[in-house]
Amino acid sequence: MEENKNKCRFDTINSHIDGELSKAETKAYESHLKDCSECRKKADTLGELKLRFKKYNFSNPPEKIFRRAFSEYSRIKTFRRIALSAAAVFILFYFGFVREFERLHLEEQKMEYLHSEILEVEIYNGIEEDSSVIDLFLAGKF
Repeated sequence: MEENKNKCRFDTINSHIDGELSKAETKAYESHLKDCSECRKKADTLGELKLRFKKYNFSNPPEKIFRRAFSEYSRIKTFRRIALSAAAVFILFYFGFVREFERLHLEEQKMEYLHSEILEVEIYNGIEEDSSVIDLFLAGKF
């Protein structure tokens, strides 16, 4: 357990990304990465952050600044994931609502059409509006 705790440390992840671990340590750490999703996420985030630092020619920031940047970058990535998830839920809900509204609207149009057809038949046959096929239709017997 203590060994896994060591592998999950920021320093170990950073050393692995920088290629500073021995071959045996690298092999053990890569084996650990297969089983530890938290370390994989941290390693991915740290790797992305290091690439961004290199992009702006800031290759060796002081460790305090780098740890702070790592913390903030991780937080931003988490926020981005949450925001995208919320947007996806909203879109699914919205389109589900729109589809249900369209379905209800079509159902209403169908009912109006059937009602007008029934009225035409009643008028044509001289049936009074009170008695009627409409009542039977609405009761589900027509």
